[in-house]
Amino acid sequence: MDTLIFYKWANRKSYTNFYIEEKQYKFKKKLKETVNKSSLPDIRYRRNQDKDGFPTVWLAIDSLMFGGLTTMISIMGRKNLIRLASYFNCTGKELVSWVRLLNFIRNRCAHGSNLIDVKLKTMPLIRQTKWQQYLYFDEENNGEKNSKRLGVVILVLVTLVNSVNEKYRWNEVQANLKTICNGRLEDANLLGFSDAGESLKIKKIAKDLLIDND
Repeated sequence: MDTLIFYKWANRKSYTNFYIEEKQYKFKKKLKETVNKSSLPDIRYRRNQDKDGFPTVWLAIDSLMFGGLTTMISIMGRKNLIRLASYFNCTGKELVSWVRLLNFIRNRCAHGSNLIDVKLKTMPLIRQTKWQQYLYFDEENNGEKNSKRLGVVILVLVTLVNSVNEKYRWNEVQANLKTICNGRLEDANLLGFSDAGESLKIKKIAKDLLIDND
């Protein structure tokens, strides 16, 4: 299966052969463990596996953890990355930045950590002109302003979900944010939002960002 031969589609201009081989080994090792533990009948059928016991590409994607997909997207060649990103109405750099962010958030949730007070170590790529009105920016020691809180995570999610499901209902997310902040500006800022009113209207924001992409 060519998908598991990383050098055929990875970005060899940005990554060394050793780095690509290392990522491939770790990826295939994890995938093999997943296959061995899986209870899905389709993935256990020999006709759906290659001679080394790896599943077909579609079964492999279905069985992958989000971290595995993040690895593949992060080292993908430029042409393939641009093509994939086009499905989500974003650039390749945005897609890599955002899936890494969501993988971090997913891992944090998996370990039972609280997202309310999350503060990111690395700021993801943001759409300055479209998002800045909704986000609260912390000022770093060097004077640089960043948004590394839950607000930016929500906007990344809204932007990506809009590209695959324009009718997604954000009612629960919006209601929870409003309950937490309860009209208090300080609490909204702690979550990474610029105010406790318009910036928490996630349903409206989703529609506005959708219009901006047209």
